[in-house]
Amino acid sequence: MSSFYDFPVITSESSLPLFLISVGMHECQPPVARKDEYADDQIIYCTKGGGTLIADGVTYKIKPHMGFFMPKRHPHEYFPDGEAWDTHWVVFSGSAAEAMLGFLKFDGVRVFSLPDDEGIKELERLFYRMHESILSDRLYGVHTASGLLYSFLIELNRLINLKKGSNAPLSLILVKTLDYINEHCREKITLGRLSENAGVTKQYLCRLFRDEMDLRPMEYVAKRKMQEAKELLRDPERSIEGIAEELGFCSSSYFQKMFKKYEGITVGKYRKI
Repeated sequence: MSSFYDFPVITSESSLPLFLISVGMHECQPPVARKDEYADDQIIYCTKGGGTLIADGVTYKIKPHMGFFMPKRHPHEYFPDGEAWDTHWVVFSGSAAEAMLGFLKFDGVRVFSLPDDEGIKELERLFYRMHESILSDRLYGVHTASGLLYSFLIELNRLINLKKGSNAPLSLILVKTLDYINEHCREKITLGRLSENAGVTKQYLCRLFRDEMDLRPMEYVAKRKMQEAKELLRDPERSIEGIAEELGFCSSSYFQKMFKKYEGITVGKYRKI
């Protein structure tokens, strides 16, 4: 596909919590130099060739399967190192943009790595669907593209985390542990049981959860149990004591304490909603 640049007129889309401002690709990225006039956050990643990014006095070499996040109104410049530097970009805004950037840990200029072509197929699919949505529906295309933008950013976060540390082996351990928690959610789960199932030490598993999910393993277990609890509480025939026992809690009072901690509401009030 040749270069394209989508800059739709933004109207009612600006009321969305996260909305797409522009999406495009350069077959031959031209040089760009900005002071502080660019008013929106942007993500750019390289698919071919190579270029140079300069921001905050630091020079970065951006090669294929690398990209960068540039905060709004942040001075920067970037340019190709040779004749060809193919790039894809998305620009976005919205009331939820700051929270999304926090989730991505994009708290300033950020250079990241991505997997190879096979690994970014889903990211590319979402990228092109944003473009196609804008072209195919001039009335609601930006709304559709903005929904795809959310999925794009979630997928980008997953791919960036896959490239961290020891790469896929770490993520396979995490996925195995999450699957185990989901399968045994209504049983009593301990950290020792999780580490034994994953084949790693308790300390290693805790560090893995902290690095990739920003929480401890038993916090995830508690959150998952609360999801199950909310489903069970919808049945008025089920007693609170019975639900606590079914979910592996040592007592009804402890279950109710944990529910209030994670859901911000008592079990009794939740049942009345």
